[in-house]
Formats: sequence, structure tokens, C-alpha cells
Amino acid sequence: MDRPEIMAERKRKGFVSVADVLRAEGEAAGLAKGEAVGLAKGEAVGLAKGLAKLVQSAKNFLAMGLSLEQVSQGTGLSVEEIRKHCL
Repeated sequence: MDRPEIMAERKRKGFVSVADVLRAEGEAAGLAKGEAVGLAKGEAVGLAKGLAKLVQSAKNFLAMGLSLEQVSQGTGLSVEEIRKHCL
């Protein structure tokens, strides 16, 4: 929220002091930062879980006798990633 929106919201609620406006700005900034951090952490966890599933699939494909190229094609992992995580 930008300052005019915050001030308008605070005025509607009966808070009109500068301190109230600055507090509201701080709250909005804190919430935005918290949301951004939470999203980043969630994305990192999701990517790690997704990679783990791809690596497990790659291991299964290799155990079935597929070539590195076939496993790469089937999982979307590069041959280098397969070597790093599976061999």
C-alpha cells in the first residue's frame, strides 16, 4: 500500500496521527517482506522436492538399463545432472 491509501484507510478507522500512518506503513512493509520471504522459502522447498523426485526417477530408469541420454530425455535432467546425482 502506498502512503495515500494507508492514510485514507487509517482516517476511515479513526486514526489520523503521523505516528499512526508511519506505523501502518511499517506494518505494510513488514507484511510484504514476510510474504516475499515465505514465498521464496516455499519455492526453494518445492524445487528441492521436485529435484529429488526427478533424481529418483532417473535412478529407476538407470536401474532399468536406459542410457544416460534416454534418462535425460525422460526426466528433463541434463546428462551432467544425472551423473552428479545418480552415479
